[in-house]
Amino acid sequence: MPILAPEWSADGVYVAFRVEPRDYEHWERGEIYLVVNARTHATFELDHVSWHDFAPDRAHVVVIQRGQLAVYDLATGAIVGDRAPTAYAPVFAPDGRIAWSEPAGDRYRIHVRAIGGAESVLTGLPFAGDTREAVGIDFLGDDVIAWDDMGLRVWEHDKPIVTIDAPISPPTARGSRPRSR
Repeated sequence: MPILAPEWSADGVYVAFRVEPRDYEHWERGEIYLVVNARTHATFELDHVSWHDFAPDRAHVVVIQRGQLAVYDLATGAIVGDRAPTAYAPVFAPDGRIAWSEPAGDRYRIHVRAIGGAESVLTGLPFAGDTREAVGIDFLGDDVIAWDDMGLRVWEHDKPIVTIDAPISPPTARGSRPRSR
């Protein structure tokens, strides 16, 4: 069983990697990721994963499975909170919150969630009409900034404080770039 693309958590305790089983039964389940605790050798398996990253809190792994965002507790392997639809890879805030976008009619919903906690849904960003086009999301303190090819929004908590509904170029001051699946 080949091991592909190993990625270590920031603290070096966990490693996640993709495996390609040779038997047909596993292939029906899609790609399989294993997350292993390097100290205890405890392992849990995640299937149909298209994206994964370790949370800044070093206690969770965040994955996209079948177009749904899911957060898993690294100590137990149990899912934390509800799954949520997502169009793109999530972005972490410096304080550990996670944000992702979801097309909703002619707009995007920007979800911001504390891991294992409350979720805010920010609305109003124009939908570019093509889910292959990435939505950029960034944080400045408590403010959330989101943009795509059709506009830009800045929210202070849940209140929009900047609204631009026109084609724009992505901000580059901090090196931010739209992230895609």
